[in-house]
Amino acid sequence: MGSECTIVLGMHRSGTSALSGVLAKAGIDFGSRLLLAGAEENPKGFWEHSDIVALHDKLLHSLGSAWDNIDPLKEAWWEKSFLSTFRHDLREILKRDFTHVTHWGVKDPRLCRLLPFWQRVLKETGYRTRHVLILRHPMEVARSLHIRNGISELRASMLWLEYTLAAERYSRGLPRVLLRYEDLLSDWRLAISPLLKDPDYGLQLTPDTEMEIDAFLDHHLRHHREHDIKSPASTPLRLSQELYEQLPSLLRDGQVEEMFATTAKQLEQYRQEMAPWLDCLRSDLKNCQRKLDSSHREFNHQIDDLERENTRIKSSLTWKMGSPLRLAQNLIQSPEQTLNEIVTRIKVTPQEYGQSLIEKPSVEITSIVPTLVQVEIPPSSELLNTLAFPYRASPLVSIIVPVFNRLHLTLECLLSLIHCTSSHDFEVIVIDDASLDDTPDVLQHIHGLRYIRNPSNLGYIETCNRAAAEAFGRYLVFLDNDTQVQPGWLDALLAVFEQHPETGIAGSKLLNTDGSLQEAGAELTAEAFTISRGEGGAPDKDAYNTFQEVTYVSATSLMIKTSIFYALGGFDDVYSPAYYCDADLAMRVRQAGYRIYYQPESVAVHRRTTTRQIPASEANMSLGSRLIFLARWEDKLLLHNATSGSEMP
Repeated sequence: MGSECTIVLGMHRSGTSALSGVLAKAGIDFGSRLLLAGAEENPKGFWEHSDIVALHDKLLHSLGSAWDNIDPLKEAWWEKSFLSTFRHDLREILKRDFTHVTHWGVKDPRLCRLLPFWQRVLKETGYRTRHVLILRHPMEVARSLHIRNGISELRASMLWLEYTLAAERYSRGLPRVLLRYEDLLSDWRLAISPLLKDPDYGLQLTPDTEMEIDAFLDHHLRHHREHDIKSPASTPLRLSQELYEQLPSLLRDGQVEEMFATTAKQLEQYRQEMAPWLDCLRSDLKNCQRKLDSSHREFNHQIDDLERENTRIKSSLTWKMGSPLRLAQNLIQSPEQTLNEIVTRIKVTPQEYGQSLIEKPSVEITSIVPTLVQVEIPPSSELLNTLAFPYRASPLVSIIVPVFNRLHLTLECLLSLIHCTSSHDFEVIVIDDASLDDTPDVLQHIHGLRYIRNPSNLGYIETCNRAAAEAFGRYLVFLDNDTQVQPGWLDALLAVFEQHPETGIAGSKLLNTDGSLQEAGAELTAEAFTISRGEGGAPDKDAYNTFQEVTYVSATSLMIKTSIFYALGGFDDVYSPAYYCDADLAMRVRQAGYRIYYQPESVAVHRRTTTRQIPASEANMSLGSRLIFLARWEDKLLLHNATSGSEMP
């Protein structure tokens, strides 16, 4: 192809974004599909191609690793045969976005570890490459990662060494420039002068461009400075600091490769010395996890017993006969609170309730909604012929359906997906959370369905995150197995992202089986109670048929870009096994600079059964998750009702 690719290398939080911003303003094209700037992390942009970041995360996962894994990748990992699919996907991205670009660049810290994979693809496609490795003081990186991700300074220093040593080793002998973040901020012209002298980088500076770069490089964004941090005592911290501090003299004397090689040997020796201790810690951790799981199961059994007893008492004749007396007592003791609870139970505002006593609807709810497409499960002899999905090597969308038992509902959901024609390629991933019925016996034989089974019951959140890690689509859709999607459901969700680039999450209109409205997006009160907009009402109201921004949408039918989901770490398992994970994800997506939209043209019927293995202790878990959510987001929540249109800060 004959064009030049500039590869920006560097550890996370090391100034790769600042360097890429400078290069972009000087003429390097990083593509149009970039991650949006983060309000707190990188307010001036990440300069990372969203599809490439998603590909990198999937690639690392397939290798049994992740961006924050301190263990080195296995030798010659890039020669694995299964990587051919990833190489094909990367070639397609480059062909689509950079075919006609003379000077383009790619930036993602994961490139430090994945550079051999790129080098093979770029060589096959005819691109010439240049490398720029930027280093920041490891103590500054460690402090930044500790604050942003909660990573210990020791672990952060191990990551710094792993990324930096890998980047230097894989780029050794190739056209490259090494520079320091502090030098870029103090005098960027001098720092990038080696790049300016090499015409193959294609940098072009004009007086206007220089003024833009001066304004772009904000010295105040360097929050964590080396002199603010005490000198370390541990080996990884010491090795990383020594390597960084000697870099200027190494560059001047031409001894970079020797020092990096020596540091790599010392790090490997340290790993070998620590290996027995790490094995003991891992063994102890597994034992603790087993004991915790056993205690959790016993706790749930006890709650189930109490809930069953509570249900037995409340269904007894004695309890029912005493209901009027309890209501009267509550009205005497707390009249206002009791009336509010009554109004809340009937799902209308006090004004709507009063009006309903005067005006009764003239038509039934089911008569004013579109005719719903219902599916029926065919006889078992015809099932496998009816249920078959086309194989998609590079699907645009991955539809994730988490299941636990209730095979008949799952089959209805899958049949609705068969009937949901779409102009876009999609794959369907059913992840089975250790069902006890015939689910595995049937689903594993469905052609074109990606069926994954958990070895044990992991809960909704971990199950969804595991499926997302296996997905190949650029977009993820989380769909409960007790739903039946309606025609146009998928294309309507995709249209939101295509027409509104700022979209982080899009959600569907959810209907009950009687045709009434179940949810038109969701809101949150200041106390973190959830409100399903329009619940129980007529779905044809203008307020619920209008595309609009909402606080969040439930994961019953939720679409999100894969790259965003990966970048945010997926559903937070602090809410395990379930509840509030979708609301929390929406808050984090919004905090990253994206928006949450309700798409009324995407319709799904939801039976409101359970996708998860959740016993009668459901209310207790929901309360616990709500308290966690409230503690995390209390300062962000506003008191507003389901139809007020108020916007989260």
